[in-house]
Amino acid sequence: MTKLLQYYRNLKVNIGLLVLLIVLLSLAVYSYLATQLTSPVRLIGLTISFALLALMALFDFKLHLIPNHLLTINLVTSSALIIWQANSAGLPLLKIWFYHLVVGLGWGLFFLLVKLLKVGLGAGDIKLFFVIGYSFGFKTSLNIIFYSFLVAAVYLIFTMLTKHTSFKQQLPLAPFVFIGFIMMLFINL
Repeated sequence: MTKLLQYYRNLKVNIGLLVLLIVLLSLAVYSYLATQLTSPVRLIGLTISFALLALMALFDFKLHLIPNHLLTINLVTSSALIIWQANSAGLPLLKIWFYHLVVGLGWGLFFLLVKLLKVGLGAGDIKLFFVIGYSFGFKTSLNIIFYSFLVAAVYLIFTMLTKHTSFKQQLPLAPFVFIGFIMMLFINL
């Protein structure tokens, strides 16, 4: 528990203000999605994911780490939503859960191999891609990952041209995943 509190102290931001901002932004996302989606499961899942990804992006941007407790909360809520989705649609739970697990493991293993090639991904990034795959399935997670790397590439090219930095600079990836998630909400829904 003290390690968890230390994470939030290290952010050096007003936690109350941060929570209020994320809640207000999540309500705005919920309001937008409510006009686009008919499934309450998907609506709640995307809104919760928005809030959790916003926190992960902030941690990665400020501290270059993605806390495991946020990833765990995302996995637990995604599992509950998968169960709810399967029950409300009358679909076989094991089949849906296995699909999400395979997609999550697939992305996790893919990015683990990328890390082994010394590309610069951290362990938190790999776990984040596992959670993205598990939470959203293949098509949506592919869109999020594509948009994430597209925005990251544009950012890197821009900084290389303007600041004369190298291609090997350390780059927190969660903020780009958060932006990719937002782009997916507006482009692919």
